[in-house]
Amino acid sequence: MALSCELRTILVVPTGDEEVWEAKVVLRGQFVCSQTLKRSQAVFFASASALWVMLPFARAQVMQLASVAGVDAPPLPLVIRPPHVGGPTGRS
Repeated sequence: MALSCELRTILVVPTGDEEVWEAKVVLRGQFVCSQTLKRSQAVFFASASALWVMLPFARAQVMQLASVAGVDAPPLPLVIRPPHVGGPTGRS
């Protein structure tokens, strides 16, 4: 079974009085599982794990674009994965 997730990021940085630099990055992750997942399990994975796997790649891509453009852009924020209790059924 395969599951696709998409992460969209946009960073806008003022570069002058009336100018801005804008970076848009769209990442699509293709996750493969050897078992068949129920819809609730797939939704749980997408919300609980896909962001944490994909965000470092989005951060790196935006910073690379800023570097190539010569823009002093702040990095996308770090997101700390909270401890997760339960699974797709909400049980611990």
